[in-house]
Amino acid sequence: MNTKENITSSAGAPAPRKWLLPLLPIDALVTAHITAVTNHERIFKLEDWGLVESERVSGSIRLIDNAMLALCTARPTEAPQIALRRSYLISTLPDYVDGSNARANAVFEALLD
Repeated sequence: MNTKENITSSAGAPAPRKWLLPLLPIDALVTAHITAVTNHERIFKLEDWGLVESERVSGSIRLIDNAMLALCTARPTEAPQIALRRSYLISTLPDYVDGSNARANAVFEALLD
């Protein structure tokens, strides 16, 4: 499996794509994104109660960014995977990029590349 570099800048916004993407099916990438979001919500609540360090929240955001940009970068060739990617991105991208020009730019770059 290929490795991937951290795609989030030190300022917390997704950086330009300078990473290697593992070749995963779309359903695995969707699962990775859902898992990352769920994990982030859990860590965020734990941080509110002082049970985890705030750095863990930032790390969990990077995992969400990695998973989303992997989905945007993926180019499936089979119809079911194409349909899954399309419907998942349509349902999640608006909330993901809401209010973040850096995230929007990273998504557009990944989608249009």
